[in-house]
Amino acid sequence: MYGTLRRAAEHKAISNIHEAMRTYGVYVGTGTIRARLFKGDYFPGAILSASSEHRVVGELYAISEATTLLEILDEYEGCFDTPPLFWRTQVPVTQPGGSVITAWVYLYNRSVEGLREILSGDFLQQ
Repeated sequence: MYGTLRRAAEHKAISNIHEAMRTYGVYVGTGTIRARLFKGDYFPGAILSASSEHRVVGELYAISEATTLLEILDEYEGCFDTPPLFWRTQVPVTQPGGSVITAWVYLYNRSVEGLREILSGDFLQQ
């Protein structure tokens, strides 16, 4: 599931990442995870939440070549930084209509102290 790299967010700075997602994945639809969303310098970061009131919106993709695409996305998301900027994990994702699947997501791995929360949970609707 992806929030920042959604199709409507496409711009030149991340066109190579969008191309990789189109090459190795197929858009399935939207979904939400139980998390809170915060605005960093130029990107958002989601952290998991126990509250059902906290939801972060993203897009779901079926991946044809998981190893290749996940390596590209891990590099983009700073998973190899010390400490990692984001970490990738699998979490339950609720789809429209209420069905739940498990999907890979990238979660923020730094302090959110001083960051503004995006209360809508939707980076594109901030």
